[in-house]
Amino acid sequence: MDFNPKNEKTPEIIDQGKMVCPACGYEQDISPECLKCGIIISKFNKQPDRRNQYTKNQQDIVQNIKPSHIPIKSAVIVLCSFVFIVFSAFNWWTSRPVYYGPGAVASMPPEQTDTETPQFSFNDFRVTPLADFHVNARVLSKEKYSFGRDADLVPIDLALGWGPMSDEKVLDKLKIRQSNRFYFWSTKQFPIPKKDIETHSANMHLISSNSTVLSAIKDVRVGNVVDFSGYLVRVQAEDGWRWGSSLSRDDTGNGACELVYVEEFEIQ
Repeated sequence: MDFNPKNEKTPEIIDQGKMVCPACGYEQDISPECLKCGIIISKFNKQPDRRNQYTKNQQDIVQNIKPSHIPIKSAVIVLCSFVFIVFSAFNWWTSRPVYYGPGAVASMPPEQTDTETPQFSFNDFRVTPLADFHVNARVLSKEKYSFGRDADLVPIDLALGWGPMSDEKVLDKLKIRQSNRFYFWSTKQFPIPKKDIETHSANMHLISSNSTVLSAIKDVRVGNVVDFSGYLVRVQAEDGWRWGSSLSRDDTGNGACELVYVEEFEIQ
């Protein structure tokens, strides 16, 4: 009988006419079956090597196991991306423009009257009130400034409109922006006469008298109607640096902006 088919385990021949069972190691005469464990040698050889098969299965399982956690670096990237998206969405939502539809929403021009308020000190500046001032107007644009002495005094400018310049059907025809402490507008077709645009809008530098006023100004959105009061002022530093307000709503260009010391501020 052929006990040596290819790739099969064979009994060990230890002497002529003797063999060792490949399953249990029992020494006996050469025979097609083991006298001790009873296996049929030829059938035993056809059984898979379960030990090796089990080992291979374990290796396959280990190789196919995927980590149940995200690597720290990836987790940080995902978290930062999520925070950025949430922050961007929140920032957009809280700063989105306000719309009212056609019609003037702030009909009266700013009120300017003589003042008897004396000079006073504010944050290392000498402040000279030039006139009492009250404004009810629509916000056309908002610009923040972060650098320079002027930014320390006035971190936010508001471009404001009243009368026809608070009417959405007029504003829809204008492109408005702010830069370098100026307010600019442009249009392809005048919705109202140029003079009305110039005399019913202004760029105003707002000095916040306290943190409550500053917080309210920071919350302003384009399109809001705001109501505030204080003084048109001139400020001067000890080294001679100075900044003064216009006293007219009819002027344009350099020096035409209002510098306002704001004591009360409300978003309507």
